[in-house]
Amino acid sequence: MEELKYRLGEDHPTYQSEHMATLFGLLCRATEELAGEEVFGRVIPWCVARYGRERGSRMAQRCLADGRPLTMLNYRCYSEWRPQPGTHQHNLISRSPVYSTMSTTCSWNDAWKKHGLSKYGPYYCNYVDKNLVWGFNPSIDLKIHSFLSEGADGCHFEWTGLEMTPENEELMAKTKAELGDRYVKNFEYHTAHAYFTMGRVLREELGEELAGKILQKTLADYEAIFGKEYTSFLRLKKVDFTRAC
Repeated sequence: MEELKYRLGEDHPTYQSEHMATLFGLLCRATEELAGEEVFGRVIPWCVARYGRERGSRMAQRCLADGRPLTMLNYRCYSEWRPQPGTHQHNLISRSPVYSTMSTTCSWNDAWKKHGLSKYGPYYCNYVDKNLVWGFNPSIDLKIHSFLSEGADGCHFEWTGLEMTPENEELMAKTKAELGDRYVKNFEYHTAHAYFTMGRVLREELGEELAGKILQKTLADYEAIFGKEYTSFLRLKKVDFTRAC
């Protein structure tokens, strides 16, 4: 299957979260410039929601195939990405009655700052994680109380339904050790998923002509930053991002 080629470390391992985050910011900027602020504010949340739900659904498909229930604990075990060393700092706020964490550094937020795209970060942060959880299991919920991208000291996550008891901590560690990086994808894959899924939403909402112009400008701006080498994600056009392999 085509998707199987794009696990962690295979093919273009130099892709990082910066590439995906920057692509998203550039797509936002192009949408705002070419479609206007009102349209931008309406359509981008749908782009992020669709992307998040597809990724969450892939996680759920794998979890169920492994014979595990769609709990918040397992949601945290079936992630498709791993942070680069030193780029994400996660601090414990509470273990009980609800597991709660604070992320004080984030490579996505760093990328938006680096490339002058911080304005668009909140459009990703406000919609992606909640829709990831929804795609995994609509009956569980994630509460997010603050975002780095909105100027807070950190991203405060409350993992509803998960109490980090010693038993749950042991189970999570055991599950993560068993899974390893089996389901982790590299950032060429994640960049492609964001581009093609969000592009599909733009076409549905804005029509082929305007969406095409937005995507063309996004790619041109992205290539100007990273070079043509990092447009290799375009070869994943035929991958079915709704299906887990």
